[in-house]
Amino acid sequence: GGKMVDTVNEKNNRQNKFFMESIVVTQDNLKLYSGDAIIRMKDANGFFGEGLGRMQMVLDIVRECEVMVPYVGMQPEFVIILSNMHNMEETLRDRAMHQAFYREVVRVVLLIEKLVQLVDPEAKVDVDYPAKDVLLGRRIVTCSDFSQKCNNAEIAEKCSDSIADSIPKELEQRIDDYLNLVIPPQNYMIGFCHNYWGMTRSILRHGFGLRWQSPAERNPGVIFD
Repeated sequence: GGKMVDTVNEKNNRQNKFFMESIVVTQDNLKLYSGDAIIRMKDANGFFGEGLGRMQMVLDIVRECEVMVPYVGMQPEFVIILSNMHNMEETLRDRAMHQAFYREVVRVVLLIEKLVQLVDPEAKVDVDYPAKDVLLGRRIVTCSDFSQKCNNAEIAEKCSDSIADSIPKELEQRIDDYLNLVIPPQNYMIGFCHNYWGMTRSILRHGFGLRWQSPAERNPGVIFD
């Protein structure tokens, strides 16, 4: 019993330290930290669990889209703050680019919903676009800080220690089909395989608890592009 209590206390202490390093959004700094769009994920049945891994999986997908992710919020539910990749001026061309940004935000939401269903068809995660004042009083962290914490083995979700020799063909096909929605084949560029493998690794690790090595990791002496 005591060991279990210690484990829970250690987890709470780590999370408290994490939040101490975060930024509290107030009325004074709301404009600075609210970005250009906000996506909120309301988890009704525990899809994200107690760890940060599945949220990291979502971020690994979103960062492959045509948006920037400067900040992430965690309580009372996960939010992603998005920024336009282009500096906007008041010209017709820039307004058109701004419209393209919001179309991409809609695509990001659809990708998140499809990712949740890929990992757990029974999951109930409501994804919406709240007003910016939803951030008031919320603690946020930079996306890079979030990823650094998640990659720390002490707070990342538990995965099996052994590396999977192979992925079931049906699961591999489902992941391939999904990733073709994230980056359509017509948009492939030199070096894309590394982005593709990175997303695959994240989905397998955080979504299915499988450790997987990419062809580049299995063949360190070979150059892949």
